[in-house]
Amino acid sequence: MVTKKDAHDETMNKDTFMNLLGSLPDKVAPELSVIDEVDCGSFLRRTIEYAVEPGERITAFLCIPHNRDASLPGIYCFH
Repeated sequence: MVTKKDAHDETMNKDTFMNLLGSLPDKVAPELSVIDEVDCGSFLRRTIEYAVEPGERITAFLCIPHNRDASLPGIYCFH
């Protein structure tokens, strides 16, 4: 059994963490769609929507810098 103390233990292992999450939903194809795009000056902000489990979709921002000469890290902003 996972206790409240376990949830705040800095040495929590993967099994304890996964136990706290509970069962995970079945994987589904993301079925990505772009809702809109806004030019924010130095970057393009896309509002995207994608499937996370059957019958459930999430909306998020995808921010893409205009001036890029190399690969850049991604930033995931869900809400």
